[in-house]
This record gives sequence, C-alpha cells and structure tokens, in this order.
Amino acid sequence: MKTAVDNIASLNRPWYDITLCGGEPTIHPHIFEIISMLHETLGERLNTILVITNGSRNESFYRRLTDIAEVVDIRMNISIHTDHVDMSHILKLIENLSNDINMNFALMFNPDKREMVYKIYNTLFEYRKKYRFTLNIVALSDGDHIDPRHTKEDFAWRDEALKKINDLEKSVASEFPPRKKTKHVRKLIRDIEENSEVKTVPIVDRRTDYAKGLFELKGMYCIAQASVLRIYESGTCRGMVCPDDRTVYNIYDENCFKGARDKFIHAVICSQHSCVCSSNDKIPKFASAEDAKKYVEFAQKRQLELFAEYDAAQQAKKDSSRLLTSNEIIGMSEDSLNNYFGAADVVRKITEYEYNSGDKKSKVVYKVQDGIVTEITCSIK
Repeated sequence: MKTAVDNIASLNRPWYDITLCGGEPTIHPHIFEIISMLHETLGERLNTILVITNGSRNESFYRRLTDIAEVVDIRMNISIHTDHVDMSHILKLIENLSNDINMNFALMFNPDKREMVYKIYNTLFEYRKKYRFTLNIVALSDGDHIDPRHTKEDFAWRDEALKKINDLEKSVASEFPPRKKTKHVRKLIRDIEENSEVKTVPIVDRRTDYAKGLFELKGMYCIAQASVLRIYESGTCRGMVCPDDRTVYNIYDENCFKGARDKFIHAVICSQHSCVCSSNDKIPKFASAEDAKKYVEFAQKRQLELFAEYDAAQQAKKDSSRLLTSNEIIGMSEDSLNNYFGAADVVRKITEYEYNSGDKKSKVVYKVQDGIVTEITCSIK
C-alpha cells in the first residue's frame, strides 16, 4: 500500500481529492491505515477524502472516521437504497455524527417504491431542521440511459423536493457553526445555441440534463490523467473512470508511471453518450482535435516539470544523511526546505515552523519572511 501512495505522490499535484468507493470501502481491513498514510505522505496537499458508503457499519466505526476528520477533511456520501435501508440506523448516525463531519445522503429514487421514497424524504426533511447534512435525490439509470420506469411526474416531484430542502438549508444555516469548505469548487457548464444566440448553461443533473440534450459527449476529446486517476482493487489504474482509456498501469508497481512519463497526459476520443461517473466531470473535454492537442501539450509540459521537481526532492532526501547546517538553511527558499524536510509538523506562529525528518531524529525550527528562511531558532539531530 505504501508503494501505491508513493506513486500517487509522485504525480506531485498541488492538491488531491481522494474518493474511497467500492463495493463498500468501509469493510476494507486497512481503511484507517490508508487514510493515515495518505495524510502523512501528501500533507496539506490532501484536500479532501470522500468515503462513499451505504452507512451499514456500526456507529463506533463512523465515530472513528469523525475523530480523524478533525485533522483530515473527510466527507461521507451515504447511499440510501429502498431495497435494504435501515432508516433507524441512518437516523441514529445523523443524530450522533452529522454535526461533526460532512455528510451527504444520496436517496436512490426507485420508481417501484415511490411511496417509500416520499416517506424517507419527508423524514430527512424534518431531521434537516435540527441536524446538518445535504441531500440529493438520484434517478435510477443504466449507464447513459435513465430508467424508463421514471415518469415526468417523478422528475417534477424531485425538482420540487430538492428546491424545498435547499431553501430549508439556507433558512437554518445561521443555526450551525461554519464548516470547512473545500478549497476547489468546480462547476460543469456548456455553451448552447438558442434563438441564434449562444448562452452558457450549468449542468445541474447529469442524467436528466443528458435527456435534455445538454450532456452529449460522444466524439469529444477527453484528456486522460489531466485531473482523474481511477484505481481498481487489483491495482490497475487509468486516467479516467472509463474503459476508453487503453493506457493502464498497476499502482502497486514501484515507480509505475516512470516508463510512460513522456506521454502521460493524452487525449482519448469518447465513445459514450455521457460519462458513466460524475468523477469524469473534472476531466477537460474538447470538441476540437486542435484544441485538445494544444491542451495536452500544455498539461504534459507542466506534468513533466512536476515529475522533475518530485525526483529532485526524493534525491535530496536520499543525499541528506546529515542535517543541513544553519548557514546552509538561512537564505534557502521555503519550498526548498519543504522538499528537504517534508511538510511542517508544527506551525507555532504564522512565520515559525518546525520540521522533523522522516525518522523523527532531525529537527529544525526556523522563521521565514517573504518565502526565504531568515533565522534558525533550533537545530538538533
């Protein structure tokens, strides 16, 4: 597992959003070790960890996730399936955990159990008045195609239900303390022509917007590995949640990306009518082959720079059999010191940092001004 995390880190991206999904990721015997390893290796670049779960584990398990959320931004996306949901258990989780961790519920709209869907929604609506969480209502689909059992009335009810709970969230927002927001917000938009004028419209719901003709992607150029890496349980990984990308690696192989760095970012022609997974919404997409080529050239150049920076930092760690002297540290850039020692363990004040080497035997406390080290206050080995 350490090799897999090191390979992820070797991409050297400014931030990482990690999604743990399945199957059911919470039954993985090493889920907490994986989260800890990601946090230790990626440091502040670990933006969020999203755990997609059916909420079936006991409360003590989710309480442990909540405790970790004090230092790692963990979010839970709990799917509610009408076929096997235990609502008493779900409500207990809301009562005891929702104010301590970001929770979203995806209510799966089974058209064969409409009355049960309505009942669950009404229960959650009442709970939202006292507890903090978000709620989405998901129409069933088979890949690109919406379940034909859904009716226009289903979507009208869903739209009204979502508007109602969104209005409620706004009205009670002041009753809850502010919660950490993700650093990076993405919106999916599309230009359409209407009455001889081009206007930009947001993609609100991928499934229903596809039915309206807003989410047709077939024939477009998706840029693989620009922003998404899909890792399967076997270790196989590719640059999108889609079989169209034929370039695969194994994340458990040491330096798995090294042999393919020169063509790491590449364009793939989409064969699907729409993306099978919302994670692909983050992938840059182009209708023009020329535009896709320009973007690949730009992104590939930057990725090679990131690989080179990572290699240099790793080499510096190998060469650092001794602690740098004070004279060598003073005048260094803060970024260079980060590469040498790793992420800061302690920030005492806005300008005073404590760094420990990986073996925790070397320690440097220093002050920085305008990104340059100006003073060493402690240096021991």
